Amino acid sequence: MIWGWCCPAPSSCRRGWSCRSAGYACTAAECSCPDTGTPAGPFGSVPADVSAADATHSARLTALAVLAGVRRAVGDLDRIGAWLTVTGFVNAEPGYDQTTAVLNGFSEVVLDVFGPDVGDHARTAIGVAALPLNLPVVVAAELELA
Repeated sequence: MIWGWCCPAPSSCRRGWSCRSAGYACTAAECSCPDTGTPAGPFGSVPADVSAADATHSARLTALAVLAGVRRAVGDLDRIGAWLTVTGFVNAEPGYDQTTAVLNGFSEVVLDVFGPDVGDHARTAIGVAALPLNLPVVVAAELELA
């Protein structure tokens, strides 16, 4: 539990997607990952297979997986001084223009946990034709350590 949010157990998500070096922490290709350690559904493209609401929920779960990975990499989330960038990819049908709305779920969790002073970040929300494992959302982030 992190500030009221239930995160996956550190041992449940795969190791190696988060790292730290020289005052920074980075994550790559994070997805929603519950306590089972396997990617959570739904699966498919937005909005054909996955509703915008379900994709936004997947983005929230992805934020929790990122928090768990970063906590594992740096030891304590209080060490985070600033969220710098978030790059989100949405498995989107051609012409789908609501990728920013989908990624709002991720940013809302970050802002809820860290507040605007630490949690504000630059963000890109890119629609793509496919993602690994047919996931609806995948996110990478760069953070500065305090």
